[in-house]
Amino acid sequence: MGEGLVTINDKKKWAWKRAILNPAFQKSHLRKLEDDFNEVSDFFMNRLEKLADGKRVVKMLDEFNHMALDMIAKVAYAVDLKSVDGDDNPLTQAIYKAFEGFQKHGEDRLMKLKPWKWAYIKTVTDSIQLLRNYTREQMAKRLDAISKGEHVPEDILSFIIKLKESDPEISEEELLDEFVTFFVAGQETTGNLMAFMIMDLAQNPDVLKRLLTEIDQVVGKKAVINHDDLNRLTYLDMVVKETLRLHPPVGQPARITTKPMEVGGYIIPTGTIVSVALFSMARSEEFFDDPLTYNPERFSPDAEKKVDTYTYFPFSLGPRTCIGRYFADIEAKTVMTKLLQRFTFELIPNQPMGVVEKLTMSPKGRVQCILRTRED
Repeated sequence: MGEGLVTINDKKKWAWKRAILNPAFQKSHLRKLEDDFNEVSDFFMNRLEKLADGKRVVKMLDEFNHMALDMIAKVAYAVDLKSVDGDDNPLTQAIYKAFEGFQKHGEDRLMKLKPWKWAYIKTVTDSIQLLRNYTREQMAKRLDAISKGEHVPEDILSFIIKLKESDPEISEEELLDEFVTFFVAGQETTGNLMAFMIMDLAQNPDVLKRLLTEIDQVVGKKAVINHDDLNRLTYLDMVVKETLRLHPPVGQPARITTKPMEVGGYIIPTGTIVSVALFSMARSEEFFDDPLTYNPERFSPDAEKKVDTYTYFPFSLGPRTCIGRYFADIEAKTVMTKLLQRFTFELIPNQPMGVVEKLTMSPKGRVQCILRTRED
């Protein structure tokens, strides 16, 4: 991801980029893209319709990951990727391989020094090159359309191009860094969130029943889910927040100290990477009553006021809080509303229910389910 918004360390340059890109991720702007959120969600529902025969084992994590990739492509870059149709799309495979390589490099910083890893490294670098070449083509098409005075969507890609307008000295490679950052990082965490929601709801039938009742009463069989609908789905909001408490996107968000700090009697020098054990905090009795119980009521309007900001921050805190948090929230709620309108699901017995922690947190068993349409 080069010097993209997630990985860049230059504080001044990061602040400049963030200021230009922030408007693309505000709720007021994302409301304008409701049609895109609904279009990708509907395409995904059509995919699940084919799988909901009451017999086939469906790995929901894989399905959500494909859908989340399609969503970021459509909403952020006006690209119809349609990766939910299968794994044979070279771009889809390149994105997955690039993210996998990113995770493995984080686990083993000496990988490049190990000859037996070189063949794997080449597959990763080839995937990265394919992805960057693709983004270069998309960027060129958009710039050509702008130069011709054609109408272009006001999506994330348009805001990335504004970086160049603000600073003509910025290189093409830096623009590609941002494109790749949102493509790769924008789908993994949201796909994991929705898979964890399915797993948690299936294990808590009373919560699922109440959520279904709310969806039936608030939106019924409505085909297009808009911002006002999502605002009225208050219990869904509580369910999302409780899922994020037990299954945060990143289990140990990290920062680098910019000056010496004293914590608990210890001096932490400048330039030290400091991780916060968010996953452990969320499961600690010190901060939450009965922490291992899945209880969305913790986030009811009254109860949520008692939740300490410094014990619950699934999208991180401070200036570098996740820029895509509203994007992820709208995406997850729109997709889950449509899914619960149309389908029921049953977890396959005896599958692993634990968590795989790498750079992100994902369900170990991939959330294997039997799907059925609700009419069945």
